[in-house]
Amino acid sequence: MAKFEPHSADLRGDPRAFACPGLYRIVPAKDGGICRVRIPLGCLSADQARAIASVATEHGNGIVELTNRANIQIRGILGPEQELLISELVDSGLGTGERWADDTRNVLMNPSAGNDPDELIDVRPIAAAILDRFSNDIGFAVLSPKFALQIDGGGAMSLADHAHDVWLLAVDTDAHGVMFKMGLGGPIDYGPDCVDARLVRPSECLEVVVAATLEFIETGVRGSGSTHIRQLLETMTRDAIWHRVEHRIGRSLLKIVPGQLRSRAVLVTRPPVGIIAQRVPHLRSVGAAPVLGRIDARGLGAVADIATRFGGGNLRLTPWRSFLIPDVAEDSAEDALGALSRAGLVCRDDNPLSRLVACAGSSGCGSAKTDAKKDAQLLAGFLNSSIGRDTIHVSGCSKSCAVPGVADVTLVGVSDGLYDLYRRSPISDARFGARMVERVDIGQAAGHILGAKP
Repeated sequence: MAKFEPHSADLRGDPRAFACPGLYRIVPAKDGGICRVRIPLGCLSADQARAIASVATEHGNGIVELTNRANIQIRGILGPEQELLISELVDSGLGTGERWADDTRNVLMNPSAGNDPDELIDVRPIAAAILDRFSNDIGFAVLSPKFALQIDGGGAMSLADHAHDVWLLAVDTDAHGVMFKMGLGGPIDYGPDCVDARLVRPSECLEVVVAATLEFIETGVRGSGSTHIRQLLETMTRDAIWHRVEHRIGRSLLKIVPGQLRSRAVLVTRPPVGIIAQRVPHLRSVGAAPVLGRIDARGLGAVADIATRFGGGNLRLTPWRSFLIPDVAEDSAEDALGALSRAGLVCRDDNPLSRLVACAGSSGCGSAKTDAKKDAQLLAGFLNSSIGRDTIHVSGCSKSCAVPGVADVTLVGVSDGLYDLYRRSPISDARFGARMVERVDIGQAAGHILGAKP
């Protein structure tokens, strides 16, 4: 076993510690410490999943959470167990040799990359090159652990609502073929026009991403103390940043001409569950979601065994807190889905739990005013498939940690068992949308969601 020597900067003295867990930075919560394991590009082997299940049982409370950046959190870790947990995860290939490098591995790609029949380009080589550079260049160590990059290959399984510092979206252009629309700060702009973005050739992605990040480090991190590009944009325009990036790389980047690009019509905003077509005929991906993004160690072990049996031992994590098992033979897909269902995962799109997201709630978080996990399960019992494709977020407080954007319906905890209910609205720029009703319990909230009081 590799020897891990804890340091105050890793576990206690780091001023960022209480904002963002990491592999080497266990942060406190009501139910014990939280360790966030960054899964490179969301790709996890079955053996690594089993290793996570083992350390969660041995050194935590056995609860594992999937995050909205396709990572995994282990909960309930007591102080004396931290060293052993970290060492065993590193030995399993789930950590870097350098502590600083763990924080820079924040590259999110389509969970269906390479398999999506609708994608314009397989982004895995580009994403891997970016991840490798950020993991091996100590110059990026000054970045916040939450500084993140996103790359979308243009397929049906998109990454809407996930705000990142730098994002890339594959687009089809008449004049130049497939290129990437590259933006700074915020969620991907899927519309046909985006004058604040630039067009980048696939061969240029690594160079321009690195240049943009280094420019942010110089003008943002060191210049103004910014941790995210969106903060730098409060005092500097995107055009000004692009000008500096172009100076850094020694050439101009293509601007987007209105009407040059096509709109994207389909955006995934909840877990892709069920049987999903792949590019290769007779192969399928099978999707399933742990209830409210949380699974116990035994359940995770079962998922690993199913991936080994049906999918060659590979798993993809999604930013909707779910699993994809790729490369399942078409005639075995129903059997794989049935096994996941028997393991307690949500496998049907019409299950209300496939549309529900909830934070840890008051049982695990000191900021929460309600038991969001428990209340979300109660809410699922009131709902049915008649609410269509609406996404519903149950948040224990107004911090909204569990959802990166705005859900169709949001319940914000205000006191024990009571919530304010909001609905996304095109005429409201409020954080959660338009507030529909105040201080209702879960049964009353369900009635309002369904259009009739209980």
